[in-house]
This record gives sequence, C-alpha cells and structure tokens, in this order.
Amino acid sequence: MSEQTEIEFKTLLTRDDYNRLTEYYQLSSESFYTQKIATLTLQITN
Repeated sequence: MSEQTEIEFKTLLTRDDYNRLTEYYQLSSESFYTQKIATLTLQITN
C-alpha cells in the first residue's frame, strides 16, 4: 500500500533547502506536480 502526503509551501525554498528535502525524502522530479488554482466568482442575487 502506498501513502501520499501533501506538503504545501507558502514560502520559497532556497536551492540548498530544496536539495536537502528531495534527498531526505528520496524524491525525483516525477514526485512533484504544479497545481494551478482557478478563481471562481459567484454573483448571488435575491
């Protein structure tokens, strides 16, 4: 059974921090994806 963990970074990482994290968690470029956020605005009238 595999386990997925989502980590959301609100700040930018330095290259050294990024390298330490990818080495520690044994991640490759395939381990990441970019989530594009769309904004939906609803107008509600009575």
